Amino acid sequence: MHAIKRGRRGLCAALSVCLLASASGCRSAEECAVEKSGLVKRGMTRDEVERLLGPPDSKDLRPDQPSSEIWHYTYREGIDPSPIKVIATLVLFSAIVALLVALRCTNLPNLSGGTNAPDTCRIRILFVAETGRVRWVEVVR
Repeated sequence: MHAIKRGRRGLCAALSVCLLASASGCRSAEECAVEKSGLVKRGMTRDEVERLLGPPDSKDLRPDQPSSEIWHYTYREGIDPSPIKVIATLVLFSAIVALLVALRCTNLPNLSGGTNAPDTCRIRILFVAETGRVRWVEVVR
């Protein structure tokens, strides 16, 4: 009987650690967009922005200034791509699965997070045609 209680305590502790670790690896789309937009400064060239953020998801010409260009970057909610966090989360998840299999637990909880689509957030960057440099950066929720 005591072995079962110890096993349940261990399972609860392991699940708690796993949940804390996985939550630290998740980022909202807005957090990611705000962080990335902070890297872009007024006066940067297109090449500098592309080196920082990669190629834009889309480009538009500004209607009132057809020679000016607006670049769009879209970010989605998800796991922080930091390799350490991803590896730690996978290791903890694997340990939990192994523990559940070892305890022969058949009623596994549904941790899928529901069916809601992930949230998205965009960055818009205006490049002035005359100079080819950033005039403004904005985060669009």
